[in-house]
Order: sequence, then structure tokens, then C-alpha cells
Amino acid sequence: MSILIAGNGLVAKILSIKLKQSGISSKILEGDPKHFQNIRTITLNPASIDFLKSLDLGISKAEVQDIYVYDAEGSGQISFSSDDIGEDYLAKVVFYDELNNALARHNFNFFSKNDFEQNKKSTDLVIYCDSNQQNMLGVKEAQSYEQIGHTFLVSSNDLSDNSAKQYFYKNEIFAIMPTNKSNLFTVVWSIPKANASSDKESVKRSLSKISKKFNLKLELESEIVSFPLSHHHTKDYVKPGQCVLADAAHSIHPLAGQGLNLGIADASVLLEELVRARNANLSFGDISVLKRYEIRRRTINKSMLSGINLLNGLFKADNLYLRFVRNRGLSLVDNIPQLKKFFIKNAIGEIRF
Repeated sequence: MSILIAGNGLVAKILSIKLKQSGISSKILEGDPKHFQNIRTITLNPASIDFLKSLDLGISKAEVQDIYVYDAEGSGQISFSSDDIGEDYLAKVVFYDELNNALARHNFNFFSKNDFEQNKKSTDLVIYCDSNQQNMLGVKEAQSYEQIGHTFLVSSNDLSDNSAKQYFYKNEIFAIMPTNKSNLFTVVWSIPKANASSDKESVKRSLSKISKKFNLKLELESEIVSFPLSHHHTKDYVKPGQCVLADAAHSIHPLAGQGLNLGIADASVLLEELVRARNANLSFGDISVLKRYEIRRRTINKSMLSGINLLNGLFKADNLYLRFVRNRGLSLVDNIPQLKKFFIKNAIGEIRF
């Protein structure tokens, strides 16, 4: 039995390595890895960290023990702490390039784009992983959030190396998290397209204004990486001999930092089902095998996407009554420990089916 992984991103590499560790061979699409000048970071929840342990990546991570969320146009706020659930941390932040380079040190069996059609005919299962393959199983076109995401690095002596902060302000979402370098923090800033500029001087001026608003002293320390924000979710994850996961199956707003974590959870569940199929002497491309993966992942991915879209829409709305509701809502949740625990457990990947 054979597997082709049509993708060369993080989840494709992770899945290929984990398959090999489970005694299942696969071939992965060759390609040039993405690089982000050591600017872009990735937020990994505890479930993802646990799944990656066996890969022995040897990369440095920044622990996030507390997360503070503010409605900067009101008094609403909520805080989450690892102490709330008796854990050491809520998330770990790594640099994308460091993670990608660590994965690339593993030995992969590659196939080329030119050989794909020939390889596809003789394989049991093709797994599509990357965003440019999102239409392989009839995915609807991605829907734009009409926002641009900026990410860059800042230095500050005012922030904790173990805390993350997120501010909702005038249709913008400004998140700042620690990195593995002392006093260096990563920013992910979602801005309406009409107001967004990737010009460095323009971003510096906007950063200065927003720093004063949030009472933070921030100094820009890198170039700016910008990208359009959109979302999609495929109706069908599988058909005989083919399946989609990660960016090929879904994309989501970065406000909760869950994009890669959802992809890793997809890979984890698919791996379980493929090992189960191997042990039962079933073909990896058997529709009953793939349907179990789809059933276990599609509902939770859809719920996460719907929840994030609802939250994004609520904070984008320039409406006095909605501002009142969201301020009261944040304060209400902040005072109900059981509800806070539910949100945390969902975010850290304990709810995976």
C-alpha cells in the first residue's frame, strides 16, 4: 500500500515523518520551502506540542502562560491562565522558519510535479495538504475577510515574556505574543483593506498611535510580512483514494492562532485511522477508512471556523448595542470559571474527537 502527500508545507512534512515513525511509507511533493526572514511565528497549542514531541525538532519555544483580551473601545476584558486548568502553559510560540528548517532535516521520499499524474494512478491514497489545492475535492472559493494581516517583530521592556495580549479596536485586531528571544515580541495585526498599508514608515506611524492607545512602548524591529485574510471550508474531506486536510480543507482568521493547530489535529486523526486500516489489512484509500477521519474532524473544524467568524464579525461591527453586548459578554465569561475552562480546553486542543 502506498501514499502520496501532495504538499510541501509544515503539515505535509509533519504527517510524512509521523507516518514513517508508524511504519508507513509515503512520498511527498518536492518544492521550495517558504521563508519569512525569521519574522513570522507559529502558535502551537499543547495538543500540537505533544504530537510533535517524537519528531525531536530541537527548536526553542516561548511559553505563553497567560492571555489577556481587551475590547479597547470599552471596558470589556477577559483573561485566561494556565493555572485555570492546572497546566504549565496555554501555548508555545516558535518561528516558522526554525520549525520548517527542523522538519526539513528529516529524510523524505520526494516525487516531482511532473511525475504526479503517473504516481497518482498507482497509489492507494493521495493526501492534499496545501492551500493551492483547496479545490481538489470541490471546495468553494475562499471568502475574503476584507482584511490584511501584518506580522512583524517589536521590542519592548513593558511586556511579560510569558503573556500574550490581544486588543479589538476600531475594526482592527492587534495581538502581541512573546518569542524565544528576551524582550522581542511578535505582532499579528488584522486591518481592514481600505486602511492597510505595508509601507514600513506607514506601519511605524500606525504602531506609534496604537502603542499610545494601549499604553505600550513598542519599537519596530523587522520588516513587515503582509497577507490577505480569507476563510474556506470544504463540504467533503474525502472520496475513494483521496482526502484533504489542513489548508487544503480549511482556512481560518488568525485571531485565535488556531490555523496550524487544526491542520496538525487533522494529521493526528488521519494517522490514527491509517494505522487502524493497516492493522485491519484495509486499503488506505478505502472510503470507510477515510470517512472515519472526515467524521471525526469536519464537525470540530466547522465549529471552530463558525465561532471565529462570529467573534470577528462581532468586533468588526460599528454598532453601539453590539459594543455593549460584547463588553458585557467578555466580563461575564471572565467571571464564570467553568465557561473559561471550556474555552481554554477547546483552544489548547483537548477537544478533538
